[in-house]
Amino acid sequence: MQSQNENILTILKKEKNGVQAIRQIKDLLVHIQKLRGGSNLFGILSANSQETEVTIYKQHIIELINSLNQSFFVIDESLEINECLVNINQELKTLEKNLEKFHVNIFDITVKHFDEYSKHARNSINLMIDVADRSYLLAENDKHQAILMNLLINIVLNLMENVGKLRSVGVKVIYKKVKNIHDTSELQYYVEAVKNYTDIFNKEFDIYANLIESVGEREKFINLKNSLGRNINYFLKITEEELLNQEIIFIEPKYFFEQGNDIIESENIFYNEIFEVLENYIDQKIKSVSRTIFRTKLMKYSGIVATTTFMIYTSQNLF
Repeated sequence: MQSQNENILTILKKEKNGVQAIRQIKDLLVHIQKLRGGSNLFGILSANSQETEVTIYKQHIIELINSLNQSFFVIDESLEINECLVNINQELKTLEKNLEKFHVNIFDITVKHFDEYSKHARNSINLMIDVADRSYLLAENDKHQAILMNLLINIVLNLMENVGKLRSVGVKVIYKKVKNIHDTSELQYYVEAVKNYTDIFNKEFDIYANLIESVGEREKFINLKNSLGRNINYFLKITEEELLNQEIIFIEPKYFFEQGNDIIESENIFYNEIFEVLENYIDQKIKSVSRTIFRTKLMKYSGIVATTTFMIYTSQNLF
């Protein structure tokens, strides 16, 4: 029969597995987001750019697909050792098959590309939430860990997904040069969504920052957060000034795309740092509980030895 501490240790190890699985699926999501924006831009470049530029960008998309396939390979390799991934094996295989099928005609760019990639991105996010739930990460009462999970699963993911959608919609509108009412409404929707999630992110991050005891660690995260914030604010600024407030649009689609890409890169750096903090935090708890279990067993063993020694000593003296 396991002790309470041994049960806690089992749960903590599942949490650690869950974080590692979420990190792997997050890599898939980043590739899907990049492909969504990249294929959107390629559709414009192929019709309006020189052949050399089109060829270069076509190779870029091929490389993104290869990176996506590599991410699936990494997950496949860890399926047998990560029980959280074993639990969602079928969902991952379905996602992989759907993307493979979709990439057969990747360069026959159609309006369905945006919706298809957005659907697969949403499926990836749902998988991460599913893993977090199955590995007890969402049931954790630890305030420090709960805030980190909320930042990872609920806030940053949705913030970046809306940034990605704004980037793709913006590129589409720029290509047309003149927007209609639907374009304006769609742009405004994603601008507001990004602003709302940015506000939520800032408030939740401030709560987390106050829990960080190390001054150096706190400054590092504040700098990462500020860098991400600057990129988001600039992206929103050019969206409003160059797209929403202009009748005729002159900004280049590739420039707009690259500004959105800067946000994705900044977010990825921030996300990886949060992952590392969360993994280290869980590791520390695993070590603490393991030491407690070891000390308990040692004391129990010492007690048995002492009792046995006493009984032997007593029996020897009786006879």
